[in-house]
Amino acid sequence: MHMQEVTSNTSRLSSPATRIVQEQASMIAQLQDELERYRQEEAEWARNKLFFRIIAGNVTDLIAIIDRHGHRVWNNPAYFSILGLTPDEMEGTYSLGDVHPDDQARVIEAFNTLVETGQGQRVEYRMQHKNGSWVYLESQSTAVLDESGAFECMVLIARDITKRKMMEAELIKAKKIESISVLADGVAKEVAEVITKILGYSTVIKSIVGPNHPANPRIFDMERAANHGREVVERLVAISQREDAPRRPVNMANMLRDVANDTCRGSRARPEFMIAEGLPMADVEPLSMRHAIGSIITNAVQSMNEGVVRITADVCGVTPDNRLPLEQGNYLRIRVRDQGHGMDPETLHRAFEPYFTSRPGGHGLGLTTALSVVQNHQGTILLDSNEGVGTTVSIYIRLLQKDIRAGGSVLSNSVSAVDGKSGSQPLSLGDKPRVLLMDDDPLILDVVGQMLEMLGYQVKKAKGGAQAIALFTKARTAGTPFDAVVLDLIIPNGVGGQDAVHTLRKMAPGVRCIASSGYLDHPAMRDYRSFGFVAAIPKPYKLEELRKALETAMAGAASG
Repeated sequence: MHMQEVTSNTSRLSSPATRIVQEQASMIAQLQDELERYRQEEAEWARNKLFFRIIAGNVTDLIAIIDRHGHRVWNNPAYFSILGLTPDEMEGTYSLGDVHPDDQARVIEAFNTLVETGQGQRVEYRMQHKNGSWVYLESQSTAVLDESGAFECMVLIARDITKRKMMEAELIKAKKIESISVLADGVAKEVAEVITKILGYSTVIKSIVGPNHPANPRIFDMERAANHGREVVERLVAISQREDAPRRPVNMANMLRDVANDTCRGSRARPEFMIAEGLPMADVEPLSMRHAIGSIITNAVQSMNEGVVRITADVCGVTPDNRLPLEQGNYLRIRVRDQGHGMDPETLHRAFEPYFTSRPGGHGLGLTTALSVVQNHQGTILLDSNEGVGTTVSIYIRLLQKDIRAGGSVLSNSVSAVDGKSGSQPLSLGDKPRVLLMDDDPLILDVVGQMLEMLGYQVKKAKGGAQAIALFTKARTAGTPFDAVVLDLIIPNGVGGQDAVHTLRKMAPGVRCIASSGYLDHPAMRDYRSFGFVAAIPKPYKLEELRKALETAMAGAASG
């Protein structure tokens, strides 16, 4: 009954009143629609804000909003993982204040260009980490304009490129080493030949003039200079060493102690060791690695009048997150820290350059050689130096086997290419043993021939492999075979020792052949037994090394 009255009353309303009611109902419906749309947009905005917080909080790139005056309005959490700073610490700070002084002008110019033109650009620069170190960043910025088109703020996205920059620096160092190694390989051989002649003739002259001759001091000076040249040759050979040089497991803890104690002996520096217990062995080429570590410790000792050289060794894992110019894996990490004067930025930048040295009388090959050796072992060397504080050299050597047990032995302090099976006593010789000496240089044949005669051998000389084979055949036919044969491995435009030894062994399987060369990284010098030799002797020769090589040969198989 009541509804019928309302309907009846409404129907009796005038036409204008009806329109008003209908308009109000329509407005209410529109407001309800607008309210529902607002609620949906608000919910969508809330979801977008949530998504943005999730994305901004989990991306590894730096994201910042910066106002027109260069102050940070907002930063994402990545600033903490990359720069060690929380968003709260960064908010409101001047964004250009942490940029490296050498990069500030470039960054300010890019910022001003963005404010004035709205055009962003990609910029590389360094920003200081909370711990004081520098992080390389690559950033791209976008301008945010207000309704009038004026600059309001900018959104900056930056990426950590520190590891990439370090890898680029390592590549530059590697190319420098590669360029000089090509030259070093040939120079080392030529210089070794000259030094062999100098040392050989000086030995012969001393035996002729006797111990009391007034010329002996000058002869000793000449030998000292030649031996210094010999050391340079060894460094050049180390630089040109190939990656496929034979390696074996070496107890690096023992090597570090041996080399450090030997290097510090006689100086006012003393070594201190902090070597991790159970340090694994490493597959290395022992001679070159020993030389590389020795060069680094020598630099440490020479950098200070007195003090401590601290040597630490442990194993570290390199992951993509590490800012190290190395492939992922496990590495033996050796650190040599001195208490010297440190290096200025210019010296530090050029430290690995061949022949660059800040020390009077230095040759500038120590670090160059060491880096070449370590790079050939899939590692690298990093420097950290502060003037007035000292220098830390970090050596990283790739560990190819995780389960290599600690232990083993390293080479003795002397460097010799013979395996030293026999003792130091001279052979008990009845008739003089016969030695066939082959080389393509007449002066080498002359001087080494005289050295062999001084050692009590009969010597026959051959200029090349073909002549050596002919003389060997003739001697066997005559019933006077040679007791040992010294063969130069490389004979330009002729038969070298590597080829001649196979022919000689076919004629006489037990022939005692000694490999000889100025190319110390030649495979036959490093693994002479695999090539049919019983010993090896590097050029330039020393009388004692020549004697030991012959003793080793005489201790080998009997001649055929």
